[in-house]
Amino acid sequence: MAYFVVDQTGAAYGPADEALLQQWVREGRVQPGTTIRDATSGQTMLASAVPGLFLGGVPYGGPPAAGPVPGYAYYPRPAMATSSNDITVAWILSIVGLVCAFCVCSLIGLGLGIGGLVFARRALGAGDPRAQVPLITSWAAIGIGAVMVVVNVFGLISMRM
Repeated sequence: MAYFVVDQTGAAYGPADEALLQQWVREGRVQPGTTIRDATSGQTMLASAVPGLFLGGVPYGGPPAAGPVPGYAYYPRPAMATSSNDITVAWILSIVGLVCAFCVCSLIGLGLGIGGLVFARRALGAGDPRAQVPLITSWAAIGIGAVMVVVNVFGLISMRM
């Protein structure tokens, strides 16, 4: 049988057969409470539920190796969970919002800046470092848009007087 080891962020490593899982247990990479997903059925379970992997809470094959637990740093990281669409939409909304914030349609610029902020935060939350610049641009569009809305409202009020 083949299994995937799922870490706290939801990234899956594998597929790994029983022998490789036992090696990871001996290295301290897989603990009884580690989430495992069956590659065939997709069913998730704790590593302690995999038959023959742990015997009475002790790793099958003896105690783990001495030394620091290496973690998952040695395994390849999965692709980023976010799609490039989030970054693209964040860029478009933040730049158009920044342009609109400087003109009479500053309220639209403010709204587009907020939209860009939403998409940039979603991409940043998914771990995409490219979201930093659209995030800053969105904040600039929001700030400038808010100032320009106030300026335009006071301009309209002063024209009526």
